[in-house]
Amino acid sequence: MIWNDSILKIFYTLLGMIVYSQRYPCLQPFRLALFFLVLLTSQLSYTQDQYGENVVLVPGTGSELFNLGRSDIYSFKDVKEREISLNSFHITKHEITNEEFKKFLTEANIDRKGKLKGSLLINLTLSRNLVWSMNKFIVKEGKESLPVSYVTWYGANEYCKWRGGRLPTEAEWEYAARGGMNSHESYSGSDFPDEVGWYNENSNGELQPVGQKKPNKLGVYDMSGNVMEWVNDWYPTELTLILKKNDPELNHNPQGPKRGKSKIARGGGWNRQVENMSIIKRYPLSPAYSNSNLGFRCVFDLIN
Repeated sequence: MIWNDSILKIFYTLLGMIVYSQRYPCLQPFRLALFFLVLLTSQLSYTQDQYGENVVLVPGTGSELFNLGRSDIYSFKDVKEREISLNSFHITKHEITNEEFKKFLTEANIDRKGKLKGSLLINLTLSRNLVWSMNKFIVKEGKESLPVSYVTWYGANEYCKWRGGRLPTEAEWEYAARGGMNSHESYSGSDFPDEVGWYNENSNGELQPVGQKKPNKLGVYDMSGNVMEWVNDWYPTELTLILKKNDPELNHNPQGPKRGKSKIARGGGWNRQVENMSIIKRYPLSPAYSNSNLGFRCVFDLIN
């Protein structure tokens, strides 16, 4: 639960009075402990306020290795299996919603065309759920909990930075979609697509609110279906994949190529066929591209 700011202020004020005031001599022996309690709860509230309630912990691989690109009932030409290791991280358990992205557009002073420094963050010409109207960004009534769409890679990246996080790497995305080390399902959380995701056969031809289907083992929703999700990586060449396949150093928290022409999206969408919901399916897309079935989620590095 995120603590209300006013409650926190009162709490810290009272603790500060106890720690620093000389009016409570009976508490002298406990002042050092209370001082550290202030520091601890301040850090706790900072973590909660920064991340919000909409995150789950993804434990890292530890001494084990994760098979990135492990084949299931589907196979794709551009997917090559390799062993990697990852540190722990937090990930938003839902795809970022219209309401959340509207807050970013408003508070970050994004211009009425959805641009920042010349880069298009969201295509408001095509978007029907999140629009500019009456000199402000608004979400159409009843569309608040739909995943935001028509967001470019630039928009997804800027939102995550604004929130104190970043886009997941492709490896982090797939690892979280698998539910960690020991999942073998074809889709994120199940071998039965209707249990966990929205696609062209069950979505009624439209986006669906986040979190309506079964989550995976980590408690993460909609990583298969509803909207495809931007990740941070550039789309690699075949040569890049071969060079990295057996390099332990490059395969720890792999970041993908340093440059490229296309970014990657993962996860399938509400108007896509069921095979596109496969955990290993990849989409190379221009970072300036946007569509009605393309959104994102964020990750957060652990605070040491």
